[in-house]
Formats: sequence, structure tokens, C-alpha cells
Amino acid sequence: MLVLRIRFLAGRYHATGWDHQVNEGTVEWPPSPWRLLRALVAASYRLAARPADDQLTALLGPLAENLPSYRVPPFTEGHVRHYMPLDNKGLPGDKSSLIFDAFVAPGTAPGSRDGALAVVWPGVELDESSLGLLRRLCDQISYLGRAESWAEIEVHQDGEVSLGFNCVPARDGVSMKRVRLMAPARRAEHLAWCHGATASSKARVPTTLLDVLRQDVGDVRRQAWSAVPGTRWVVYDLAPASLPRRPAGGRSELPTHALYRMAGPVLPTVEKTLQTAECMHKALVRWSDRVSGSPQALFTGQESVGGHAAVLPLDLDRDGRLDHLLVRAGDGFDREARQALRGGRTIHGVGAYAFTVTLLGLWTQAELEALPPSDELRILGPARRWRSATPFVLVRHPKLRSDGTARLGPDGVWLDGPEAQVRLELRRRGLPDPLRVDEVGGLSVGGREIPWYRFQRRRLGGSGRRGPDRGFGFEITFAEPVGGPLALGYGRFFGLGQFAPAERRASHPEGRGAEHARRPAPP
Repeated sequence: MLVLRIRFLAGRYHATGWDHQVNEGTVEWPPSPWRLLRALVAASYRLAARPADDQLTALLGPLAENLPSYRVPPFTEGHVRHYMPLDNKGLPGDKSSLIFDAFVAPGTAPGSRDGALAVVWPGVELDESSLGLLRRLCDQISYLGRAESWAEIEVHQDGEVSLGFNCVPARDGVSMKRVRLMAPARRAEHLAWCHGATASSKARVPTTLLDVLRQDVGDVRRQAWSAVPGTRWVVYDLAPASLPRRPAGGRSELPTHALYRMAGPVLPTVEKTLQTAECMHKALVRWSDRVSGSPQALFTGQESVGGHAAVLPLDLDRDGRLDHLLVRAGDGFDREARQALRGGRTIHGVGAYAFTVTLLGLWTQAELEALPPSDELRILGPARRWRSATPFVLVRHPKLRSDGTARLGPDGVWLDGPEAQVRLELRRRGLPDPLRVDEVGGLSVGGREIPWYRFQRRRLGGSGRRGPDRGFGFEITFAEPVGGPLALGYGRFFGLGQFAPAERRASHPEGRGAEHARRPAPP
């Protein structure tokens, strides 16, 4: 089984099918087999040592003979409109033309864990030479579809992969959404067609698979072919994404979590967690001002008891750079708040760059609990052991004696010391008293050890009760798994004091595990 796992780095996929005009507002989704194989051929020209034609044919032949199946992530469709200026040569009339730019945003519907698309050839197994060539070609592909569809492609060849295909070649009697995709013709069918076409046509007829895939679109049109020589149309059944159902009747539960993906030239490092959260906070205030006419208290934190939205920048791929933003409101996002969350695309102020943020989805607490285990959302737990992901900054000054030594309580614990404040914060959040609270010296991520003093620990704007400037890190062990996200101490609404599960979550046949139903309310 051969698997291509495709992630769209900007959160959008733009591509126009062969039988559509670019201004029709349609998107070829999922990417057709024809588009995928053409991308591999184009990538071969970028290799320092170009592969021979027989090597390319050995790789692409099995992929052309066998139709792939897809695991399509939940997605939403959208478009933007541009008015392109026209030069009317001084004549009266319109000076612009309306252009539609349609796109698909993978991973942005409720129930999405990840926006990755999986393309699978179940009956194909490549030898080591072809598999190595495929990996080198995929490393050269920087976009798929139009140039703004930045892509990253991983190659896997596993004996058993359970992906739950939801887009497969159409079967009789199956009632689903149907999409028509272009694929290379099978070799025997193409040779039979070539024999008849060569005798009756003066146009150049491609006879090999590489000739078919290397055809120039302009040549096809100049030679007046009614279809691309050497291709066929295949109808696929695309099952609708399975979305968590809201309870029938009564008032719907408000979503409490919003997850964004960040994209930009250079993503900020984890040391800039607080600065990134403050910039996102300012953007949310600005977006809510546009929607409501004045900033919403949920985002400003003013005159809002227990309802202040927390902004938690996340490093989900553990490379030392922030790639997602989680916005959480314990009281939920009302209609105007949801409009504000969808109302912006860019944040500024983190270094010299502007970053694009794409809203991946809005979830209620019940919908999050229904999600299957996922490393991408490991920040949500549940887990017994939690380890600091950003420094914990004290909200009170530890108690000292007149001689400067620590003042201990009856239990021998430093009064208002770091450990005592962690336990106090946990009680205030409604969490059980931990079995152990062990101090850790820094964050291990991206192959390096980052000490806590390297992190920004003081807000540039706003206020908030705080103690000493020093940052601490801890590993907290509970008797039973507790849920997250878990953030404690000063700046917990802006990414400081974050804890991540210290162990990988185990799969559970009913989803995230029965113990997850006892999830306490995060901060």
C-alpha cells in the first residue's frame, strides 16, 4: 500500500479542473490522479541528476494503471472576489473586471483533527529504487494546483494502514456526492486508441505514458484535441464529512474552542509565546470592534467575570516554532463573537513579519470529547502527567523570613513558594490535588534545551497581578487523568504557564476514553 500524505501549508487549496474555466468559481477537489502524476513529472526537472525515462516509467506506470483512493479531511469551500483593472484605451465603459478566486480550506470543518489529505494506492508496492525516487520527487514539490497552494508531501509504504477512505471510484447503487476527476488512460486502452488515432489524425499522438504526462496545454489546444490524449474521466464517490451532531431540541451548546493555523515566511519561536498571544489578542479586539461597533468584553477582558477568552499559542509539531493558536472561552462564543473569530486573516507585531491565521474550526466541549485520539490535539489531554510547555510565572511573592530564608508552613512546604502556588492554582481551577509537583529546568523541543529565562515573561501591554520575574517549570502528576488545556499563573490567558501531556494518549474504542467525560473546566 502506497500512501501520499499532503498538507496544505497556507490552509488553502486552489486548483481549476481541466473542463472548467478559472472564473467559474469551481475547485478540483480532491486533486485528480492526472494532476498528481504531472506534478511528479514536473518535479523530475528540478533534480540535480535527472532520472532516466525508464526509471520514471517504472515509478509512474503502476500509479497510472491503478486508481487511488482518498481520505479527504473535513473541509469548507470559499472564494474571494477581485476587481482587476482594465485598459479601455480611453473608451467609455467599465474599467475593471470581476474575478472569482475559489478555494478549498482543508481541515476547517467541525470534527477536523488535521487538514492533511491522504492519497492511497492500495494495490501498489514499489521497490526500493522507485520508492527512493518518489521521495526525492515529492521533496521538490512546493505547491500543488495553483502556485499559492503551498504543499508538503510525505511518502509512506505500509502493509496495513487504516485511513477510512471517503473518496473512492464510484460504485453502482451508492448514493453519494460524485466528483469527476481526470486520470491517465490504462496502457492497453491507450495503445488501442493510438493505433486508430495515428491512422486518422495529422496531429502528434503521444504513445508513451511520459509523452502523455509531458504534453503542453497549448499544444493540445492548437492541435484541436477535444480531450487530452491519453487520459480518461473517472467518477468518484465522495462521502460527506462526518460531523458531530448537536442534541435535538433545546438550546444548542455554544462553541468554547477555536483553533487557528499560523502561516508566514518564518514562524515565531516558542520563546515569543507571550508576544504572539498579545498580538492575536489585539487582533481579536479589532475584529470584534468591526463586528459589534465596539470591542466585545469577551476579548478585552473588561467587565467580564470568568468569561475572558484565553489565547494559547501552540507548537503542535514540536519543532520549536509556534504553528497554531487556540482561543478558549469558558462561557462559549456567542454569534457576534463567532463572527469576530471569522473576521480576520492576519496578525502583526511579532517580529518583522505578518502572519496569516486560518480558522480551522469551532468546537463545543462535547464535540471535543467526541474527537478520536490525536497527537495534533495532545494539548487537550487527558493525561495523568503534565509538563511545562511555557514558564510558570508566580502571581504572589513567596514568603521570606527577615534573614532572607524561606518561610515554611506546618507541612514543610515554602509558603507561597512555586510549588505551593501551583497547587493553589490547580485548586482554583477545580482540579484535584496532584500526587507530585517536580521542578524541571527547561523545555526540550526541536532538538535543543530552552531555559525558562529565554522566554518573554512580562506583558508589553495590560496589567495583571504578578510576583517575581523568574519563570519556573514543573511536571505535575495526578492520580487520575485530567483534561486540558491546562494553563496556570500570571499570563495564563496569553500563553504563559501552559502544560502539555507528558505521555502519549492511548487510543480508546469509544473515542477519547471514558475518563475524558470527567474533564474539568480549563482556565
